[in-house]
Amino acid sequence: MIKKKNSDDYHKLLTSLFVMVFVVMALLVWHFLNTRSMVADTIAGELYATADGYAEELREQIETMTEMAVPVAKYLETKDCDDEQFWDEVATICTILQKNTKAEKVLICSPDGVGCWNDGEKVDATLLNIWPHIFDGSGKHIFREEAEEGQILISCIPFLRNGQSWCIVMYYDLKAFQRIIKSSAYAVNSFVALTDRNGKIILDNGSDSKFLQQEGFLDYTEGATDEAVVKFKTRMKSKSKAYIALNYQNEKRVIYEVPVNVSDMYVVMGVNQSFVNRRTSSLTRRANLILQILMLVVVVYAGIMTFSVFSNKVKVSRNKMELEEKADTDLLTGLYNKLATERKIKDYMADHPDTPGMMVLLDLDNFKKINDTKGHAFGDEVLRTLGMRLSPLFRSTDIVGRIGGDEFMVFIKGISDAEDVMKQSGKIVKFFRDFQVGDYVKYSATASIGVGLYPKEGTTFEELYKAADKALYISKNNGKNQVAFMDEELNKMAKEINRI
Repeated sequence: MIKKKNSDDYHKLLTSLFVMVFVVMALLVWHFLNTRSMVADTIAGELYATADGYAEELREQIETMTEMAVPVAKYLETKDCDDEQFWDEVATICTILQKNTKAEKVLICSPDGVGCWNDGEKVDATLLNIWPHIFDGSGKHIFREEAEEGQILISCIPFLRNGQSWCIVMYYDLKAFQRIIKSSAYAVNSFVALTDRNGKIILDNGSDSKFLQQEGFLDYTEGATDEAVVKFKTRMKSKSKAYIALNYQNEKRVIYEVPVNVSDMYVVMGVNQSFVNRRTSSLTRRANLILQILMLVVVVYAGIMTFSVFSNKVKVSRNKMELEEKADTDLLTGLYNKLATERKIKDYMADHPDTPGMMVLLDLDNFKKINDTKGHAFGDEVLRTLGMRLSPLFRSTDIVGRIGGDEFMVFIKGISDAEDVMKQSGKIVKFFRDFQVGDYVKYSATASIGVGLYPKEGTTFEELYKAADKALYISKNNGKNQVAFMDEELNKMAKEINRI
């Protein structure tokens, strides 16, 4: 008996040790796979914040300058005086705006091109290079202009006077921003530049970086894959933040880009790869220390709890399955709920990227009227009955769920051709022609049906849902109680089905 007891204890100890080793190894693997990625994201966040700080300062200066002109424009709209008095006041206003904002100079001009600068000098604005852009019909707007003295931003604030469109034009010299980035570099030998959406450098902080010696920093892509470069350029042109590691003539930089969101400009910061590497190592060592402490805690805890976990494993697993099943079920209809429906369809798409299928969206027609006239209890009965009868209409492998109040989704797998699409669609249309609810007084509930074809009309859940939703919109516009498709040929074929 003692030997048997010792043997049992020995096996329990081995089990505990096995679980402990497994947990430690799992943590090591997780740490190996994720730490550098998390550290990279942390560093990117820090550097993005710095670049965004520069961009925010430029945005603030431009927006403040522009916003101060708005009440002035409203004031000028109310002025009722002769031309000589008006232009005298315009000269004064231009001077005040120029002195109290970051504007280098201010111009107020009429639609005929008669204008006045902040120094009081009259000008024929039609002779200015920027004249075609001042009254472009877009209201208040900002654009960038290349002048002899450098790059300038021009902000146009329109206003009406005597039924005509006038404009306050404010010039912002980007050299003012250059002084900001020259005074605060992030790290030794880092460069900061202002560029357009194609990477062309507008101005920089005067760094001697080789990346600033040519017209555009995106000309240098050594050490970066074509995919990474394309992704960076795409994010940049879509005005999203992005970063990329580049190497030019043995100068390795990590380039961080942040959109300014005024005109087509971006703040670009190039940090030495060596600085990023040092920062990465520092954060990684800190993360390793924390991990070692956690591993020690886990080992102690595993030694204490292993036997209890092992003995209850089956029970916990069973309870988990029951909970997951309940979590996936819509309580009213017994079908899958919205989250479960979406998850299962996404799982199928991931496993069967090339196998055709069809997503069917069902929206009960006039369901609000049912609730209003017959009560919410009867409305719930309609949904409950629909859920009970709809599921047996399809195979057990198909996915049937309720995704909203009166909205249902069906994903039919393994659709072979257009004929099969019509067959499945006809089956659903016929179902609603015969669908009735009520014990004594029968109520016929109909539905508008939209179909999206996978993968033809969408390779992701979101794309396919949009296609089916557009088809559903077509169905509703055509009078409801019918099926519709995005494809015109299928809609022609569906006319026969809809007459069932």
